[in-house]
Amino acid sequence: MPGVIIVTGGAEGIGAEICQGLAADGLKVVVADYAKDAAEKTIAPASACVRPRLLMMR
Repeated sequence: MPGVIIVTGGAEGIGAEICQGLAADGLKVVVADYAKDAAEKTIAPASACVRPRLLMMR
């Protein structure tokens, strides 16, 4: 089982669904995307079971 999975384009659409599914399976997921607001929405459901952190890089 991998330690951390990085999903590029993970803030919206299929990428977001993949991130949410992997997190629901208990995996650590990095949402890599330029869209800050969308990334925040993607990680919000995970806050019930983990402490999500958002780090934006330019």
